[in-house]
Amino acid sequence: MVIVSAAAPLTILESILAWSADRPEWQRDALRRIVQQGKLGDRDIAELATLCLAEHGLVQPGGLAALPLEQKHLPAHPGATNSVTLSGMRNISGVNHLAPGQNLTFSAAGLTIVYGANGSGKSGYARILKRICRTRNPGAEILTNIYATAGVSVPQQATIDYAVGVTAEKPLVWSDTGIPHPVLSAVGIFDSSCTAVHIGSKNEIAARPFGLDIPDELADVSKRLEERFTGMKRQQESTRHAIFAAPPWKTTTAVGKAVAALNAESDLASFRALGQLTVDEQMRNQQLKEDLARDPEAAARQIRLRIGRIRSLSDNLHTVEDTLSDTNVAAVQNLHHGAIAAREAARVSAESLFSSQPLAGVGEPVWRELWESARRYSETRAYLERPFPPAEPGLHCLLCQQPLTHEAAARMRSFEDFVCDDTETMAQTKERAAREKLRPLLSLDLLLRQQAAGLDEIASEGPALRTTVVRFLATARLRRFTCIRSLHSSTQVASLAANPASQLDEVIQRLEMRATELDQLIDPIARRRCEQERDELEDRGHLAASISLVESEHLRLLTVALLEFCAKDFATTAITNLGNKLAQPHRDKVKLSRRGPVLMAGLDLIAYGRI
Repeated sequence: MVIVSAAAPLTILESILAWSADRPEWQRDALRRIVQQGKLGDRDIAELATLCLAEHGLVQPGGLAALPLEQKHLPAHPGATNSVTLSGMRNISGVNHLAPGQNLTFSAAGLTIVYGANGSGKSGYARILKRICRTRNPGAEILTNIYATAGVSVPQQATIDYAVGVTAEKPLVWSDTGIPHPVLSAVGIFDSSCTAVHIGSKNEIAARPFGLDIPDELADVSKRLEERFTGMKRQQESTRHAIFAAPPWKTTTAVGKAVAALNAESDLASFRALGQLTVDEQMRNQQLKEDLARDPEAAARQIRLRIGRIRSLSDNLHTVEDTLSDTNVAAVQNLHHGAIAAREAARVSAESLFSSQPLAGVGEPVWRELWESARRYSETRAYLERPFPPAEPGLHCLLCQQPLTHEAAARMRSFEDFVCDDTETMAQTKERAAREKLRPLLSLDLLLRQQAAGLDEIASEGPALRTTVVRFLATARLRRFTCIRSLHSSTQVASLAANPASQLDEVIQRLEMRATELDQLIDPIARRRCEQERDELEDRGHLAASISLVESEHLRLLTVALLEFCAKDFATTAITNLGNKLAQPHRDKVKLSRRGPVLMAGLDLIAYGRI
């Protein structure tokens, strides 16, 4: 069998290779597949689609990599005056169930016909030639002998004899690498599986040089890929979440406008930032919803009642702090100790004056109380118009009701002189001042039940604040107790906790602001502003809960955009122009009937030369 190759300076396949240099990688890979195997199957289309997606960054190709068409994939071009002659095949092993030691010889001229019954091995020899030479359908992997003893490995080999021109070349010892031989690729192999390449067109076909059908096949691949990508786009459209058709956010808010404008180029960082609500914003949203859901005038009135109860508590805490301050406690102690000293001085004076009296204790507190009672009795009842003590003869004693003797009248006069003496007056003055200074401390409102209303109000602001107030009142009670003890002993006065009144004042200020806001809600314009603020905060909350859906939608839009961008690769104008350019020199070839190739389709192997 003799195969004659074309000797043109630049073959059709070399022209296609040069044209493909600046084409997408997946297209160059498709050209390689077409050159090597002709019609591409569904697996090829799937792999080319993956390569196209990977080239545009849509997927990771995994272990798949583009293998562009290169010179090594083209059939050999021995020259215009040379031909490649296939002489024979021998020393075959490990290929199907071909018998060892068989030789297959081809005539150097004319036509060699190899025939035999089904299963005699014709296709096995053809499979070897299709792996070494040039064919539009190289076929699947060549299997070894399935009937061989298990565990016995026989290498797949064959010796091929051939010549270039009139010169016999060194025999080729073949092993299956999947790559055609650089010289024997000039030999064209045609069998029944290659028939579709030649008879697939609906029009009559010409005797076309090898390669002119490649642009047509590449255009068909592009169309098949375009259909595949169109289906992928439709699939992406079907995955759009229903929330974007009936969103929970309003179209007038910042969130609604941003989501409506979401596209493949949108910055997701701005969406994430928009969907982040601070604690204060969450509380503000909740407060707005509550305020807008009720009567603002009644709500403001209720808040001001709360303010009154909290302010009463705050005022009491300020009073407690002032009364139990270090300065005031020291003043109480100083006045009390001064009164004690003055009283001691009066006692000493009384002892020196009344030591000769028949009864002891004159001038002491109990005696003074008795004397002051007698004074009140004399001035308000017994002797209204007479000075105290009554000392005229004939009058009666205020205490024993006995007629006054001169001695008794003189004694009562001395008692009054003592009471009016500077020492006693000073003692009484200091004692009175000490009592007055101590009275506010004793009357402090430190019981929790008396502060229950205010404590209940601040409890709604947080348990920590109530606990702080309760602790302050407890330390105040202890400080007052130790302060009173210190007036009569060396007891250390307990310290007072920090006054939380300033925190209560902050609560009052916040409640006053809320009451003012509620007052404003009575105005329709101000109410509308609050409704808009609520809508903005609510929609941001919706966005926070749906941010993963927004991210998925952005990815879907990005995928659709990239698929549309990929679709530009499937335009066939450049491919059609290439096919027209390559076919131009061959347009006046004589057209053949489609019956010729059909008649040959039943043969196992046909070798053909230059037309």
